[in-house]
Amino acid sequence: MKILIDARPFVDPHAGGVTKFALGVVEALMKAMPDAAFTLVTTGLRHTQYTIPNTRYSSRHVLIPNKLWSFLSMIGVVSLDRVVKDKPDLLFLPNLGFTGRPHTPYFLLVHDLSFLIEPRWFRLRGRLWHRAVQAKRLIREARHLFAVSERTKQDLIEQLKIPADNITVIPIGLDPVKTFDELPLPLQGKRFVLAMGHGNTRKNSTCAQVAVEALRRDPKFSDV
Repeated sequence: MKILIDARPFVDPHAGGVTKFALGVVEALMKAMPDAAFTLVTTGLRHTQYTIPNTRYSSRHVLIPNKLWSFLSMIGVVSLDRVVKDKPDLLFLPNLGFTGRPHTPYFLLVHDLSFLIEPRWFRLRGRLWHRAVQAKRLIREARHLFAVSERTKQDLIEQLKIPADNITVIPIGLDPVKTFDELPLPLQGKRFVLAMGHGNTRKNSTCAQVAVEALRRDPKFSDV
């Protein structure tokens, strides 16, 4: 089986947790399908090198300005599956983006639907970007969706009427290799809640604080 993967998120210099999670999914996919032929495709005037450890794959870089690619994909002139010589059997998209309108069945990893649920969390540029990539169409036309949580799956069902059978949840796990050897001194011997997000509005840290305060009212968790 020939599987094409959109690798552009992996070379984004501003990549955060979403990209790291997607990279982990791709790495696991490659290890689970050793007989498949994987091709990772990127675009842009600069070919940024990247590696996925302990995996085998080929790379295809399309030498085209990303802004031009974005425009051409918006009007349907190009798509990721049409820039490789051998037509792939499947296309895997680790995130939303300017993919064009693929002619190949594709799987899409959905991280959240905050752009639909709370568009006010995004600046105008972010809201226009989600419209430009035709996010709702990309999600609805996917052969199958992967969600990072049960909450995201439920949002897909409620917001976009995606059948539950078309969604597989891939829970975010803890990499045993990347754990703390020793907790920071203030946390040693204590129970605590770890919230991710670095103050990003979309992470809703205020809600997390309210939840912890409610948790502390339970005598069993008063020391959290």
